[in-house]
Amino acid sequence: MNQLRATFDIVFLADFRVGDTGAGGAVETLRALAGAGYRVGVMPWIGAAAADPFELEDGLQDLLAGNVRRVSCTAMLSCRLLLGHDLRLFQYRAAQTLSVQATHRIVICQRGDLHAPGAARAAVANAEEALGGAVTLAPAAATIRARLLSLLPAALCTAADWPPVIAPDALRVSGTVRRATLPMLGYYRSAKSRAWPDSVEGLQRVLPDHPLLGVAIYGADERFAAQLARRSVPAFFHDPADGTIGNFLDNLDALTSNSEADDDPWPDEVLQALIHGVVPILPPEYRTMFQSAAAYCKPEKIADLVIELFTLPLLIDDIRRAGRELIDQTLAPQHLVARVGDLIGPPAPVAPVSRAALNCAMTVLSVSTNGIGMGHLARQMAIARRLDRNLTPVFLGFSQSIALVRDFGWISEYLPYHTGPAMSTEHWNHWLFDALDAACRFYRPGALVLDANVPFKAFEKLRAARQGLPMIWVRRAMWGPGRDLAALEMAPLFDTVIEPGERAAHYDSGPTTAARAGVRHVAPMHLVDRDEILPRARAAAELGIDPDTLNVLLMPGALNNFDARGLWSGISDELGRWQNTSVVAAEWAIAERPFEWPGFVARRKGFPYARWFNAFDFAVSAAGYNSFAELTGLGLPAIFVPNENPLMDRQDLRARYAERNGIGLHLAANDVHNVGPLLTRMRDPVFRNAVRTRLAATKAGNGAVEAAGIVSAWANSARSHRANVWL
Repeated sequence: MNQLRATFDIVFLADFRVGDTGAGGAVETLRALAGAGYRVGVMPWIGAAAADPFELEDGLQDLLAGNVRRVSCTAMLSCRLLLGHDLRLFQYRAAQTLSVQATHRIVICQRGDLHAPGAARAAVANAEEALGGAVTLAPAAATIRARLLSLLPAALCTAADWPPVIAPDALRVSGTVRRATLPMLGYYRSAKSRAWPDSVEGLQRVLPDHPLLGVAIYGADERFAAQLARRSVPAFFHDPADGTIGNFLDNLDALTSNSEADDDPWPDEVLQALIHGVVPILPPEYRTMFQSAAAYCKPEKIADLVIELFTLPLLIDDIRRAGRELIDQTLAPQHLVARVGDLIGPPAPVAPVSRAALNCAMTVLSVSTNGIGMGHLARQMAIARRLDRNLTPVFLGFSQSIALVRDFGWISEYLPYHTGPAMSTEHWNHWLFDALDAACRFYRPGALVLDANVPFKAFEKLRAARQGLPMIWVRRAMWGPGRDLAALEMAPLFDTVIEPGERAAHYDSGPTTAARAGVRHVAPMHLVDRDEILPRARAAAELGIDPDTLNVLLMPGALNNFDARGLWSGISDELGRWQNTSVVAAEWAIAERPFEWPGFVARRKGFPYARWFNAFDFAVSAAGYNSFAELTGLGLPAIFVPNENPLMDRQDLRARYAERNGIGLHLAANDVHNVGPLLTRMRDPVFRNAVRTRLAATKAGNGAVEAAGIVSAWANSARSHRANVWL
């Protein structure tokens, strides 16, 4: 097996997206290591930090040549140093452990975002799991080291700090002070996680109003403009679209920052100020890092300090020279190279690289809509779990629930639906095409899978632009009569259409029944397999209920577009009269407002709930695709309450099928008088056992396995004519 491993001096993991990821520092780190002759395998790793989803830091592409190679997270590698650029990369668990044999594993701690002991401990555990062994933490500054040791006293840390890298050729410090009538103080935030002050008063704490002080702001919220225009000296606003940040900084004398030293010890905007010869005005806590390269004061003294400095050009020159010295003595690339050299020695002779080992994993772009339920996303996740190992799923979704996939170790990006930003559908479709096309350039998918009732117009344009990209439509059946007929005409855009199976398929008389030519039918799909359900005692313990009582699970769904709250109140009232009964309500991630359950009902958030099915004797549930397929496929007796909004799928047909075939009961939302009798029937263990027996006799395989096979085949068929490059 070892002969298939590609050998590097260093394998470097970093998030190179523009935004709050430290991408600029990652590129400079890579440039320094490559410039010193180290052979580096670059592994792009999408972290939890905010960023522009599909925009990469300038300069990265130019480095991916020679002794720097892009490698996949599934590649088989060996190296002397496995280096993670930021602990925040591991805020979520990775989908799998890397196949990298490494002598040293180091993760740099750039920021102090992980405040709570549990969060920091989890990030370290996730890093060790992903990297395949114990990691050494490298604090970027003394303030981060102090925080780490207070949160994780047993953590193994490097002896020296690992501050960021600034390339010498970036320096633009001159020896003269900018000539102007008034000193100019500037402010901007480069990190997306650092929100602008929430009021003009908050902004003026760091940008004081003084008749002898000019103020310039880069990229500020427009709501500040009118109020700041009434200052003693009006503020100047710089639009990021008008030019680079350098143009802004070149017109400043000083830059203020309200960062916190134990959270962001090396703010990017302050480093940029040093490069451009601008004096940073910082809180005193930053003196440990910046020493004589900045001036220090509390916010209320900023104006006086800047005005005083403006009258002392020699002092400004001293501060600017100290900034150059700080870069030369601490932040220049040779210091990083020296730390790496002390750890692993000089670059090794070039070793042959196995193309089999470097073969980059291909992605599958999973696009889903979700407004009311979770079915679209759950089916995509069910398929993703069963894709070929060489295929990595990447999720794009129009619901905030898309963040749930991060718990599975997958990448997810949120795309706003047109009703969110209040855009016309025409303009939104133009925007959506741009976003999808950018995602294709960034992630280089082998296939795109859409799970939605209606393919948006943007997919017509995407099909024309990406003719070689296999596109697959996962199209659920059970449509209402006359619904979305135009959508069916878009099926030829896709290379194939997969229809997830329905137990109640012969009850279906909707439009899809006449449009099944060329459609690939699979069994009902569900996210969790039967052997993944926890045993009753463990499931009950995780939920905090007694395994020996009668346990009932309530799954009403989001209740966003169908008012069945009266019925669910009646259900909980009835259950409240039962003795020796534990009731758990599943709270939906996309519910617009929580349901007010009585106090005896335990509310639990989690996904997927199917993991805990063995803790329950029966369920009362909505009849959406995901809930119905899991409950019937995994054998938990249930009373089904269909969402009967005419815009929904025919949940009523599923519930009727279940009752008529003895695998469940049907309770309509207007059937409040039947709540007691149906619950009483389900309370009877003889009845429940009969339901379980019939469910077991009619169980089918998980259609997600077959669907994943179809997607994998299409994605792998594209491999032969795709270049093994990144971007």
